[in-house]
Amino acid sequence: MAVASVLRLACGRRLAVVKLGDVRILVDLESSLGKSLYRYGAPLEAHDFADLVHRGDLVIDGGANVGVFALLAAQATGSTGSVVAVEAHSGTARMLERNRQLSRFEWMTVVDKALSDDEGQAWFVALEAGSGLSRLAREQGESSARQVATTTIDSIAASGGRPVTAIKLDVEDAEVKALRGGHKTLSEDRPLLVREVEPAHLVRQGSDVATLEALLNEHGYSEFWGVSKSDRIGLKALSDAPLHGVTNVFCRAPRSAGPTT
Repeated sequence: MAVASVLRLACGRRLAVVKLGDVRILVDLESSLGKSLYRYGAPLEAHDFADLVHRGDLVIDGGANVGVFALLAAQATGSTGSVVAVEAHSGTARMLERNRQLSRFEWMTVVDKALSDDEGQAWFVALEAGSGLSRLAREQGESSARQVATTTIDSIAASGGRPVTAIKLDVEDAEVKALRGGHKTLSEDRPLLVREVEPAHLVRQGSDVATLEALLNEHGYSEFWGVSKSDRIGLKALSDAPLHGVTNVFCRAPRSAGPTT
């Protein structure tokens, strides 16, 4: 639960520092995310994700935004672990780095790139910093699109020095590309996955839930569950998530950690 925060005025906007254990997140109280974090703390699925992370783990957060999942994971891994937070929006990445510094998590690294299926460049639609709505462009000429550097899960894992134990993905339309860029990691490390499932977002990138589910099944992911409001819901298949109002779905392969009963 969030601890009482300190309000201050900066650049005409109300800001607050939300405290979640050792985690410190500077939020803008004019934004919907900032208001939610200030009033209610981190969402249940972020706490569930952190609860499945252990001391010394290597965690990747793709589409880290201001760092809610990444920071809670870094608190769980401790200084013997490592968290790599990937955020393509340069303004949001600066907010993420500021929150890392406020939390004094030296074992967390911010990567100002987009997760994709290869290393290079991609067109990216940058919306308001911290909104969590920025995404890879569907085409070069799309309004507000600019080029950003891309990286892959496998590239990050190769420099991690240990198996990847958990990955969270919230990359607004590009989850399939991100997972294809993690073929080796998914096959060999079988990390716990938490990913956003929004059918409309997938369609915008020329994919769908069935394609995503087939990709996960190919790597042995066969157990799915999610969180809706305060309830944890078991899912027979990834395609069941929208039917239950579940957005963030936990995915487990035989060697990854799952929920305790």
